[in-house]
Amino acid sequence: MVNTKTKIKISLSATIALCLVFIIFLIYPLFEDIKRSSSRILEQKQKLLLLELKFKNLEKFQNRYVDIEPDFKKTETFFVKADLPVEFIRFLEKTSKDSNVATQISLSSGSYQITVAGSSQDFLRFLERLQNSRYLIEIGSFNISNQGKGNINANLSLNVLSK
Repeated sequence: MVNTKTKIKISLSATIALCLVFIIFLIYPLFEDIKRSSSRILEQKQKLLLLELKFKNLEKFQNRYVDIEPDFKKTETFFVKADLPVEFIRFLEKTSKDSNVATQISLSSGSYQITVAGSSQDFLRFLERLQNSRYLIEIGSFNISNQGKGNINANLSLNVLSK
């Protein structure tokens, strides 16, 4: 027969085994789930903080945009409409008239070819007005010839930023 000491040892061993089974199969998975959930919560908090930061930046940009919107509209006037450059051609004609030079204007492969005739002083005034205009102009090529008596003929190729 089994004595009391052996019964106690068997009972103790069974209790320890049940506790280990309980820990391994119930408590450990529960802690793992808590750990994963905590990790997901931290990720969500980080995403939320990032979204809040983006939202604040967006609000700041919206507030700044109201202030700088007129500047954006002004920059639109720097560009020539590529499909219909009538306004820019009118500007060239008015500038040549105001500068007292004769011009012939043609559009060739995206650049404006301009032939200018007049006095050297008037021609310099014409160039200065082009330079100080609201348009973003680059002179591609420039040929000038002296016609005597202070008069010149010039051929210009202008590249203008367009939209």
